[in-house]
Amino acid sequence: MAKTTAYDAFLAECEPFFLDGVHTIAQFAQRTQEIVRDAVDRRWASLVEALGFTKDETALLNYWEPDKLQRAEPTDGISVGVKFKVSNLFEAGIYRYWIVEEKATGIEAWTWIKGRTQLDRLSKELDDAEAAFPEPDDSWDSSTNSIGTYFITRKLEQSEISQLDVRLDEFLTYYIDLVTKVGGVRKFLSSPPSDTA
Repeated sequence: MAKTTAYDAFLAECEPFFLDGVHTIAQFAQRTQEIVRDAVDRRWASLVEALGFTKDETALLNYWEPDKLQRAEPTDGISVGVKFKVSNLFEAGIYRYWIVEEKATGIEAWTWIKGRTQLDRLSKELDDAEAAFPEPDDSWDSSTNSIGTYFITRKLEQSEISQLDVRLDEFLTYYIDLVTKVGGVRKFLSSPPSDTA
């Protein structure tokens, strides 16, 4: 009974703010996604070419993590942006992120292809091809997660949020250059070259 009473008190306390809060969150998320999509749209031809695919075979989709914001737990990070997809062979996300524990926000991209051997090869070559990060270089990082997906992260300071278009363009330029250096993603979808002669 005490849990129900405490829960009801929480509802009563938050009731006056609920509708405005939900609308504000929805507008914020929609605007964030629109800004990311606009930045990607401006560089669409360069992105698709760098990845090694054609515009016709590459879908550009909305990306949310969790897939519905109302499912987010208080400790969950949140990501809002776009995702590229080519059939079930390739996916890449470019998005804004917010991490609860670190109270951090920024821009991030992940790159995934089907087939663990090919994905490991792609991730290693991307890691090896990395050039110096743009300044401030301590705001940038890259990593490969436990399933082989490659990530690039650019942490944003509060003062940089008003320059989001500039930061997104800088991020996309770095990503395009990096993927171009490894010859695109498409080439990694085939089996690795044989070392036997």
